[in-house]
Amino acid sequence: MNATKFKRQAETLIAGLRHLIKKMPQKGNIPAECQRMTLQEALNGLARAVNGVKDEDFIENNDHENK
Repeated sequence: MNATKFKRQAETLIAGLRHLIKKMPQKGNIPAECQRMTLQEALNGLARAVNGVKDEDFIENNDHENK
């Protein structure tokens, strides 16, 4: 797998979650007041992390096993 394929698949899943979350009622304007806002904020963080994925992230690195 490469970064482009990973991002495409992840973005499809994220879009599905966005659609699902939008079905929830909004009961406040900040995450502390509203679970929908909490989920949207967390999903935005995930989307940013997915956007940062690079091809080099898929290269095996066995150095971590020696630490």
